[in-house]
Amino acid sequence: MDAPEVPVRVGLVVADARMRGALRAVVGSCRDLRVELEADTTTEALELVRAMPVDVVVVDMPSVVLLDAVRGIRLVSEPVRILALGMHEGLACFALAAGADEYLVKGSAPVVAFIRELAAEVPVRAAVSRQGG
Repeated sequence: MDAPEVPVRVGLVVADARMRGALRAVVGSCRDLRVELEADTTTEALELVRAMPVDVVVVDMPSVVLLDAVRGIRLVSEPVRILALGMHEGLACFALAAGADEYLVKGSAPVVAFIRELAAEVPVRAAVSRQGG
C-alpha cells in the first residue's frame, strides 16, 4: 500500500494583497499543494520562513525589495526553493544571482507547474515524505 502523498508546503511572499489572494486561491485549489505561510514584507517573510519550514517560496515584490527578500530567504533557509515572479525578463539574472532557483515573468507560464518542478528538487522534502510526516 502506497503512503499518502505529502502536500508541497508553499510560502507566498507577495506585496500586493490581490495578487497574494489570487495565488492563494490557485495554489489552494491543488490537492498536492498547501499554502503554509503568507507575508507581504521581507521582514515578516524572514520571521515566518525561520519558524515554518516550507518547500517552495513564491516571491512577488517590487524589484529591489524582491532581490532583498530572495537574499534574506536564502540566508535563513538554504534548502527552500525560491520562485521569483516579476514583470520584466531583465530582472531574471539579478533574481537568480540573489538566490532564486527560478524566475518567472508573470503571465508567461503556470505558476503551479513551476512550484511542482521546484518541489521535486527539494532533498529535505524527500526525506520527510519517506518518513511519513
